[in-house]
Amino acid sequence: MARVTLRGNELVIQFSGGATKPTGVTINRDDSVAAITSQIEKAKTAAKGFAMGLGKSAELTAINSKAEANRIYGGLHAVGAKTEEKAEAPKAPKKEPETKPAPQKKEKPVTEAKKPKAEEPKPPKKEEEKKLEKKHEKPQPRISVLWIKDKLSGAGKSDRKGSAATTLHMNSAYLDLFLSAEGQRGIERTPQQRDATVAVFNALAQGGKFRYNLVQAASENPAFPEFAVLEKFFGDPGKAWKLSPEADPEVILAVDMFIRYYFLSVAAGTDNGYREELNQAMGWRLENVEGIKALKIKYDSPEEHRAAIMKLYLTGPMDSETLTAAALYLRREDLEEKVKNPSQIEAWKAPEITPVLPSETEVAPPEAVTEAPAEEGLLAVRGRVGIIGDSVTAGSATKNRSYVDLLITGSPDATIGKYGVSGNTTSQMRKRFDKEILGQKPPYDVVVIQGGVNDIASGIPLTTTKANLSAMFKAAQDKGMQVVVFTIAPWGGSDNWNSSAQQKTDEFNKWLLAQDGKGITVVDLSSMRDGDSPKMKTDYDSGDHLHPNKDGQLEIARLAAERLSGVPLRKAPQTELEKFADANWKDLPTRIYGAARGGKPEEVMAIARTLPKDYATLPLALNELGRTDITDAFDMMFNDYLHQDKAFLDFASGRKNYAALANPAVRLSPSSNAAERRFAAEAVQDFIRYIAERTDDPAYAKFKEDIRVLSKAVLGLKGDELVKDGIPDLRTIAAVAVYTWRKAHMEAAAGEWTKKIPNVTIPQGAQQPAPEQKKKERTVLEL
Repeated sequence: MARVTLRGNELVIQFSGGATKPTGVTINRDDSVAAITSQIEKAKTAAKGFAMGLGKSAELTAINSKAEANRIYGGLHAVGAKTEEKAEAPKAPKKEPETKPAPQKKEKPVTEAKKPKAEEPKPPKKEEEKKLEKKHEKPQPRISVLWIKDKLSGAGKSDRKGSAATTLHMNSAYLDLFLSAEGQRGIERTPQQRDATVAVFNALAQGGKFRYNLVQAASENPAFPEFAVLEKFFGDPGKAWKLSPEADPEVILAVDMFIRYYFLSVAAGTDNGYREELNQAMGWRLENVEGIKALKIKYDSPEEHRAAIMKLYLTGPMDSETLTAAALYLRREDLEEKVKNPSQIEAWKAPEITPVLPSETEVAPPEAVTEAPAEEGLLAVRGRVGIIGDSVTAGSATKNRSYVDLLITGSPDATIGKYGVSGNTTSQMRKRFDKEILGQKPPYDVVVIQGGVNDIASGIPLTTTKANLSAMFKAAQDKGMQVVVFTIAPWGGSDNWNSSAQQKTDEFNKWLLAQDGKGITVVDLSSMRDGDSPKMKTDYDSGDHLHPNKDGQLEIARLAAERLSGVPLRKAPQTELEKFADANWKDLPTRIYGAARGGKPEEVMAIARTLPKDYATLPLALNELGRTDITDAFDMMFNDYLHQDKAFLDFASGRKNYAALANPAVRLSPSSNAAERRFAAEAVQDFIRYIAERTDDPAYAKFKEDIRVLSKAVLGLKGDELVKDGIPDLRTIAAVAVYTWRKAHMEAAAGEWTKKIPNVTIPQGAQQPAPEQKKKERTVLEL
């Protein structure tokens, strides 16, 4: 038998069966007609062999190889590849006038700034410059994950000049806007960040060295437990090394970390050429990682502490630097297979960055260029939207983007989560619902549910399907989410469809439409039906009569956006805790940080004691709301205050285990993991203890007493000093506030800052606070 597959930029014809071993031929989109003709001749020969092995005659001689090659060539280029005859629209002047672009040219080097004007017209230079100066605007819709994939794919195809890396590097400002972490919480990634990580990992995982080093790192680096998560995720060696955007956040975080670890700590250490290129792409990371590896920390667990410092430079969501590094690595990996000595590979030189968006032809396949800008206004949705469904929602990485991807492209101000799994029934979706939809923090405003056709195709009773959807409806509404649901799109004529299935489809859609206006918004897909026929319109049909093509997905996106635009983002009536938070905890991280920087420990304590009814501590209440105000405040204090405090910087830089923290490039962010933040908090606590133990100035003796007062009288703790446990809590922030106060009041008596804190008695000598007061104060800040 013969199987024909379109895989990325290649058409693969695989033969199996018969008397000979399986074989096949591959036709690349970049192949000339002559090359394709040659491959077809090979395919004919192979097919004859298999046919004869099966005892059949091979009637292939009538095939005109050259005519078939022309047909295949045209078909491949119609899918969205660049043709040899079509020139890319240049964005920068050229050195020499060109009458015809070079065949198969993938990239336009952005460094061609001195060439004369191209023949094709372009906007006036002043207008171009105005666009480039708007650095804080959302990126142009032409920057997309599809475009990123295209660059990575091009980097692995004898990209001798490194033009793919050059394009990524030159557009780093636009890429970082596209991959912005604005509004990100914890280890959560935006859809763009997640998809970019998946694209990079899947490109790298095709190489054996990358996979081998991942397995090695997981088994030989106990200080990096994140890598073990990946080894467990991919399982046995025979499993395909392919990552999905639906992977758990912990897996995506581990992938981000390992990709940088591999580039900076492994590849750069074994390939000097790559190291020099990497130094141009992410030099600050490389310098610090190499410096950390050289440290000899005299500590109980040196490897653990060295790893904790290194993680500061490895973590964080996908960014433009890492994308450029990936393109450079893929380029060298490909070229190393074609040269005798890696030193023969031409070194990549990073051009001076003057952001220039590539031309529309260069950015992405035609479907991304022609659809997104034209429909951007129609497809815009608002708020936080979680979309769960089957293959229609999942889309296809090789054929058509999902309607969800189109909504994401047209909605730069929305946060849209995509949870589509091919083949899912509503029962399977219901099992995923709690974690993927209800478990997100902050919660979604709207949930969109698409599914049901797999239930009918599998013979599942409609009562079960309705019960599953009703349960998801109620669970979402109980969480204050608005609910949107799709009817089943026409699927007549596809596999598993028959008249009985159509009857069930009509009955199910009728039931759904009856829910519209009863707290449910229904998106009716009946307009995709071909008149009175049960089939999908030909213009929308991918060919299997079940899945929509790119125009069909665009129609679904358009219908969804129309209904979603009228869905209010207002949640269900607020809980008492939410009402209290709105009244008392606005801009809470800024207020806590401001109290620490301003030397006002009394304000830190006032915030800690402003609690709603039935809540003993501030952290408990904030955790229930899914808020991270305290860690956010700690991050601000570490990044914006302590990084400017000379005493702290001198302390950190003078200790090998904390030296990396003195680097102004080191920043905590919402994507920082627990180990990074714990290490930074430990350094802050160690700094407070160090200041309290200094004997070179009498004022420090007062500060030691200040910390004793904070620990015993205010917090009700047992010890006389700040415990070094690495917890970035209000206790640590309050200690920094006391330190700041003491710097401004060097002559004041010890503990004088407590005068503004009610019900606090300064301990004298060994005097302990009263048991009741001690218990109360301990409870206030208990974590």
